Amino acid sequence: MSMTKVTSGIIDTLDASKLTGVMPAMDGSALTNLPAGGTWVPLQEVIADNTSTSVSFTGPMFSSTYTNYVIVFNRVLPANQNVELLYEFYQNSAWTSASYRYSHWGYTVNGVEKTGYSTSNTKGRLISGTLASDAYAGIGGIIRCWCPTAVGYPSWRVESSLLPNSGYPMQSTGVIQAWNSGLVTNMRFSVSSGNMASGEFRLYGIKDS
Repeated sequence: MSMTKVTSGIIDTLDASKLTGVMPAMDGSALTNLPAGGTWVPLQEVIADNTSTSVSFTGPMFSSTYTNYVIVFNRVLPANQNVELLYEFYQNSAWTSASYRYSHWGYTVNGVEKTGYSTSNTKGRLISGTLASDAYAGIGGIIRCWCPTAVGYPSWRVESSLLPNSGYPMQSTGVIQAWNSGLVTNMRFSVSSGNMASGEFRLYGIKDS
């Protein structure tokens, strides 16, 4: 084993290839520099390109390791103009195809109100307004997934900013749900027509304190 120096309990250089045998039991209470409560722990990412009609995480995307999760999405661009950004839940061993509920509300920078809502749809809308395919018009936002492994009928918050297909930049907030008692184990994202030209979706677990 090659080791250059140990100072105040810190090993400067250690050649792991020379380690053999079994490590002794470790007292977890003495470990330091672990993620603190509230830390976002990266878990998965999926990237859309111009061949993607939809993207989804590797399921099951949630576990009991974390109580709450966050999905960050950015640079989402459709290949076609004037389309909606959609979501679906995987519940009870299948993609849910009915009873999506959502409500979105926002304002453009010139004061125009834009809303979107439904109590029953075959897919859910992730934002209010429709998307433009221009390179500078990518949408970004966040989905806050509260207690996904403990509660059916999830009601999750969405916050986003975008340049709509027609108009000025806008911000949007909303709630998404599927009126289905099964726990959500995966999510799928798509647009209402054509492919996604680009898009990044990243899943984080929020470490409990």
